[in-house]
Amino acid sequence: MCGVCMGMSKAQRALVDAALERLNERRSDAAETVSAAHRELPARQRVRIDWAGMPALLDPHSVTWRGSTIRADDPINTTSHAAIKETVNPRSLRKRAQVENFASMMRAQHVAAGSVVVDFGCGSGNLLLPLAHLFPQLRFVGVDLKPRAIALLEQRAAAAELANVEVHCGAIEDYHAPFDVAISLHACGPASDAVLAAALQQVRYIDG
Repeated sequence: MCGVCMGMSKAQRALVDAALERLNERRSDAAETVSAAHRELPARQRVRIDWAGMPALLDPHSVTWRGSTIRADDPINTTSHAAIKETVNPRSLRKRAQVENFASMMRAQHVAAGSVVVDFGCGSGNLLLPLAHLFPQLRFVGVDLKPRAIALLEQRAAAAELANVEVHCGAIEDYHAPFDVAISLHACGPASDAVLAAALQQVRYIDG
């Protein structure tokens, strides 16, 4: 049995299944909501990723499948880790849509080859790694305070043979190397201020 279901009574399992059914009904609407930024761009600039063709290690679903999940073809199967890992859940869909949004914005900005893109608060690379795969002409740097997350990002990048990924383990405020594009998905509160400050510092650096 999976970790979610282990130790559950029949009644508790029924409650989980009912909740999953409700998530299943909302799945498509939720995915469209997080992809709404695409509507701000001409159709030709909207990036839609073929996730089936993306290396599994780089697909956010490969590390976000844990927890409440639903099958893409509607039947719900929470009987084992193997069954759950084959499903696509609301969190997976949200993560994939976030990557597509960032990819769309980067393509619309025509980021020059050789540019350095820094992902502040990169975690284990759910945003950075698929972007590095999609834009091999760019250099990506992941910055995060958590050594375990950075180590996992490095492992995933190495396994996928991505040669355009570097990492920096430390606080956002302590990263001072030059870069061209700053991205951040999970920096909140003071961390988002630190990302903006780092980006503004690069503008001053470029302008002299």
